[in-house]
Amino acid sequence: ETLCIDLGLESATHFTGWIDHAASLMPTCDVIAIPSRHEGFGLVTLEAMNSRRPLVASRVSALPEIVEDGQTGYLVAVDDHLELAHALLLLLNNPAQAHAFGEAGYRRLTDQFSVERMVQRTVAVYQNLVGSSK
Repeated sequence: ETLCIDLGLESATHFTGWIDHAASLMPTCDVIAIPSRHEGFGLVTLEAMNSRRPLVASRVSALPEIVEDGQTGYLVAVDDHLELAHALLLLLNNPAQAHAFGEAGYRRLTDQFSVERMVQRTVAVYQNLVGSSK
């Protein structure tokens, strides 16, 4: 917050604290940044894709399995603030590209990460394990 004040950005920045239903705010965003240092599965990433918003996410944990770099958003190195800023500016300065990434992300979500698809994949893992123990 101090940095925002020092840079004169306090009128353009909101520090909300914890929000219980952050996914409901995602459709109001132009771009969603997920600059995680560690990430489990990345459910917030799927929520962002459901809102049809482009993503800029860290290249960490499961995020590269979810975000297709250059297709549904951009992946950036962990803690590389300049790369993060550059990717955000690319999307903010190119609304057509941002829209295309958001739509592609939504299609990826419905094709690859639906409940049905994830259940199929989980069952396949178990079937593979049971089959390999014979």
